[in-house]
Amino acid sequence: MLENARCNEYPDRGTCEDRGFTIKWYYDRYAHRCREFHYGGCEGNGNHFDSFEECSQECRYEPLDDPSRRCVLPHDPGTCAGNFERWHFDIRIRQCVC
Repeated sequence: MLENARCNEYPDRGTCEDRGFTIKWYYDRYAHRCREFHYGGCEGNGNHFDSFEECSQECRYEPLDDPSRRCVLPHDPGTCAGNFERWHFDIRIRQCVC
């Protein structure tokens, strides 16, 4: 979910289809990108933008997981009593270890 609530709404074409459609942009929260769609011109919801640039500025996806920090996380053996081979990166020796 994004902070800007309008970016989390499903795209809505609106109800004024008799006026003809115009090209707008909406934010696809599942694909994490802006997509083009046909807007009917009235009503609908807030998840429609005049341009890709406007959509991209309003709806920026920032993952909660910071990839640059993954390799410095401590080893977590978990709570399972099973015997499974798992690897992790040991920052002290800068190698993957089992």
